Amino acid sequence: MEANGYDLLLTGNYRTAYYFTGSLTAAEAPVIFAIASNGDSLLVTSSKHAAVAGEVRELETYSIRRTIEQPWRDAAALLEQAVALFPFETPHRWVRKRNAFLNSFRDEEGRDDASPFTVLGDKLCGDPGVWNALAAFVAEHRAAFGLE
Repeated sequence: MEANGYDLLLTGNYRTAYYFTGSLTAAEAPVIFAIASNGDSLLVTSSKHAAVAGEVRELETYSIRRTIEQPWRDAAALLEQAVALFPFETPHRWVRKRNAFLNSFRDEEGRDDASPFTVLGDKLCGDPGVWNALAAFVAEHRAAFGLE
């Protein structure tokens, strides 16, 4: 991405989201996947399956509590909510500034329990094997991540 001058890939294509995250949704279900040039990623999906993404926001597409008539708007609102947590505009363009902001919430032991992102939850999947698979993928494709 960096070699081509791209800061961010943003897609609503369920196949592209599946390719990057391993999380498959129905073709008619809303999905948003964003990945920055530094590898940070966000997936907004209704899928309950495991996904490889830095942050997974669960999208409700069925509810007995409320009528869901425009799930794409709900998906866009979740994306907007995640971006709005940064105290500056276009966080995907400011890698150092974004990382400094995220690191400012870490305590002496490196935990970030005080982060405003903590309330979003860690909905990755709870399977530590996902991190091993992600590390292996990055190691195999080091050049694509600018690590060579």
